[in-house]
Amino acid sequence: MKKINLKDPKLKWPVLISVIGLGIIALWYYYAYTPTMIKITELQKKTTMKQDTLRTIQALKPQLNKLREELHVAELRLDSLKSIFPDQK
Repeated sequence: MKKINLKDPKLKWPVLISVIGLGIIALWYYYAYTPTMIKITELQKKTTMKQDTLRTIQALKPQLNKLREELHVAELRLDSLKSIFPDQK
């Protein structure tokens, strides 16, 4: 088995370029890739929460018209009761 001689000019530059390349890749990973992935994960969580809220609203939407009708009927009944009873004591 041959020993690797780092003083050999034929090996010095490829090893140096490889080390610099790995350093650049490591810096990119820690300063660009990882924070971006964290942001993507947070945005996915927010999107899921907003979609759940939207589903809840859409499920309750049909009840809204029914509640509006009940409110209108109750207001009419209140108006009719106000006309029966005097405003002051």
